[in-house]
Amino acid sequence: MTVLTTHIPDALYQRLLQLTEDQAISLDQWVETALVAQLSVWEAKQYLLKRARRGDWNRFQALLDRVPSAEPAEADRL
Repeated sequence: MTVLTTHIPDALYQRLLQLTEDQAISLDQWVETALVAQLSVWEAKQYLLKRARRGDWNRFQALLDRVPSAEPAEADRL
């Protein structure tokens, strides 16, 4: 396991201490969970950007052009 040392504003630190006390978890556990969540968001964004670069707007438009112009079925209406 790696030790990470960082500097954060005192006000943020106090809010984190209160939160972890209320949730009955350690500050280390909370920070680890927050980092995992943020990393997951970042990785998902990178994945979607990579997939988007593979897309072809003209092919997408051609597919949409094949969809018949019709009112939705009664069960599909909002």
